[in-house]
Amino acid sequence: MQIHTLVLIRHGESQWNIENRFTGWVDVPLAPSGVAESHRAAAEIKKENLDIDVVYTSTLKRAIKTAWNVLEDNDIMHTPVIQDWRLNERMYGLLQGECWRLVCFHTFCSTLTPHRSPSSVS
Repeated sequence: MQIHTLVLIRHGESQWNIENRFTGWVDVPLAPSGVAESHRAAAEIKKENLDIDVVYTSTLKRAIKTAWNVLEDNDIMHTPVIQDWRLNERMYGLLQGECWRLVCFHTFCSTLTPHRSPSSVS
């Protein structure tokens, strides 16, 4: 019986990740730190001597560039790459581009009700 290994790699950090913004389907590129992360992932794959038969990636350039860096660094650019929109990140709709900390803060604040002391209740 042949044993297979599944290797999962998240795309490298994007500028919007750094800025804590909801990215979703907005096609933002990798930040320099994300490019470096993809090269470190490639080095780990090489160190572990993993064979890659096929690559599946979303249609977003941050994921595609991460995959390309891994393939190029391991000198396996001939590996088939299948892009599928169904691997894209979650669609955040109107939240895309918004700072997730602010969205969480406003969501939390909107759930609060003013405190009413027992003496103010008639």
